[in-house]
Amino acid sequence: MKHFPKIILLLVLISCFSGCNLNSKEIIELRNEIRYLETELSSVQGSPGYLFGEAFEHVDAEDYAEAVNLLNELKINFPEWNKKIVEEYINNYSKLVKK
Repeated sequence: MKHFPKIILLLVLISCFSGCNLNSKEIIELRNEIRYLETELSSVQGSPGYLFGEAFEHVDAEDYAEAVNLLNELKINFPEWNKKIVEEYINNYSKLVKK
């Protein structure tokens, strides 16, 4: 979801700096594109790959507690998704949280 505001800003900037005057048809097309992007982002957000990626964004930021929380959420919601790998990462990062 971090990229959604950037996408909207990009669409607005393109329309402003391209020199075109937006008529109602162009506005409707942009709104439809934004709705489509919202739908795509929503479906991706609920996926196990998204949660796994989010966990590793927290690992990169050295926020191991939140990474472990997301990995546990992944383990609960998608118990068979890369089970061994998820459990291994939970164990490894749990040790770093305690420090």
